[in-house]
This record gives sequence, structure tokens and C-alpha cells, in this order.
Amino acid sequence: MCEGDKMKGKFIVFEGIDGSGTSTQAGDLFQYIENKKGACHITCEPTYVGPGLMIHDYLDGKIKLDLAPDLREEYLAYLFAADRYNHLFKSRNGVWDMLDDKIDVVCTRYVVSSLAYHCFSDDFDLINKLNSQFFKPDLMFYLDCPPELAIKRIEGSRIADKNETIENLERVSINYDKALKEYNCPYIRIDATKTREDISKIVQEKFEELELKDEGPGF
Repeated sequence: MCEGDKMKGKFIVFEGIDGSGTSTQAGDLFQYIENKKGACHITCEPTYVGPGLMIHDYLDGKIKLDLAPDLREEYLAYLFAADRYNHLFKSRNGVWDMLDDKIDVVCTRYVVSSLAYHCFSDDFDLINKLNSQFFKPDLMFYLDCPPELAIKRIEGSRIADKNETIENLERVSINYDKALKEYNCPYIRIDATKTREDISKIVQEKFEELELKDEGPGF
């Protein structure tokens, strides 16, 4: 799929640290598109098949990786890339085929999450290399949330996984700022301290602007 392809489904991605509201806003946009057009699919990464299941089992503490933190994240980067490949190109319900069938796809997390979460230095080379052949979103929403607020939201809604510490979210937030500058994709930064309704309104308005352009995802 090449940049500038017409009449494809739109690929919309939500990014942000844990607790920023990405899943909530992805669900709201999915409902908005489905009510308007009837052809929409919502998904997330990691998925719940193949390598994605291994990632979830690790995050839930069901399996352990006897590795230093930087090597652990490098290992996970490979798993995420494998899961992403399957997510995009599998023969049944693959993102690529759905977009080709003019179905809009709303996804929580994508390549920029890998850049943000799996780097413990300024070197993004490995992550960029693993993800270099994956097509880019038509539009990405970054929910900019202070780590302190994100932690409060997580603690008030569920049990935090092993990555959801204030120290890790601060590191990830810094990486997001760098990744957003380097990843060549249209994106909208939204203040995640706003109300759910206010954020949803911004998202819907930007989606409508994208619809008018009628541009498809590209490499």
C-alpha cells in the first residue's frame, strides 16, 4: 500500500502512556464511526494471539524473563514486532485486508509505543529496523498525560502490571516526546487532563477532517 492511495479504510491509532485514556478514546471513536458509517473495526496491540499472548502472559506475571531491564525490553521488542506483523497481515481479520475492503480500523498502540516503551537509551535503531516495513497510520492521536495522573487513574481502576510504575511511565513519556518527532506520521497531541467528552469531540472533529482528505495509509 503506497502513500496517497485512495478509497481505502482509514487507519487511526491512539498512543499514550498507560492510564492516559487510549482505550477509552479508541472505543469512543469506534462507536462514532460505526454509528455514522457502519464499517469499522477496533483492535489493539499487543493482540491476544500468538506472540501477543506471550506478551500478555509476561505483563500479567505468568511467565518470567531472567534478563536485565534493557535486554528484557529488547526481547519484548522482537515479540511486539512479530505480533504486529501477524496483526497486520494475517489472512483472517488482518488490518491490511480490512483497510483494503474500505473498513476503517481504530487501534490502541502501534509502532510509536514500541519506540517509547522498549528503549532505555537514545538509540531507536533496533526498534526502527524491526518496524521499518510496517505501513503508517493515516492519523495518530497522542494523549499527553502526566505520569502522576496516569498512576492515580490506574490505581483507581485496576491492578497495575509490572510496567506501570511512576519511574517507568516517566521514562516512557520522555521517549514518546522523542519518538513523535522522529516517526513520520500525522499526529494530534491532546491534553489528556481534559474530560472524556472534550477529548472525544476533538478526536471526532479531526477524524472528519481526515475523511474529507480521503487519503489512505502508506509506507
